[in-house]
Amino acid sequence: MIFIFLVVQLAVFAGLMLRRRLASGHPYLDYPKIGVICLLSVPSFMGLTYMTGKYSLMPLKGVVEMNTYGCCIQGLVFPREQVDGLITFLKDIKTGQTDFIIEEYADMARFTQYALVPQQLQHVGLKSSRDNLEIYTGSTWAFWFEENDPAKLKREHEDFLQHPDIQRMLGHV
Repeated sequence: MIFIFLVVQLAVFAGLMLRRRLASGHPYLDYPKIGVICLLSVPSFMGLTYMTGKYSLMPLKGVVEMNTYGCCIQGLVFPREQVDGLITFLKDIKTGQTDFIIEEYADMARFTQYALVPQQLQHVGLKSSRDNLEIYTGSTWAFWFEENDPAKLKREHEDFLQHPDIQRMLGHV
């Protein structure tokens, strides 16, 4: 992050100094203004960008490989042939946070994990596998789910099911 910060700082500084050398920019860009822009404004905007988060600025779409950082999932789908192994693994572990246990199983079995964006399921339970129920049951709510348009989703799903790869996977070809 420091490297990115320095590169952006230098690029903005170079651009402002170049603009200052041009006749049209000279009266407006004195050294104090360049200092404020480079030392105050640029770091502030960079901080805001990082605080906003990459998924707010560049949201994911469709089926996305997500082999790490998949906690707090709303729902899971497994091929039938993998379910027995998962059930055995869960019975052996017995306790813990289910999403982390299942991710651990997927890592051990070297499964590729995918996320479907936007979310297709909403957490509706009143219980959490974590200790602080008030915080964690509220925090698993998928706010983006509320933005889904049911009619549009139905059309997208119908189109998705017609894709040749999906037809093959479902055994319809």
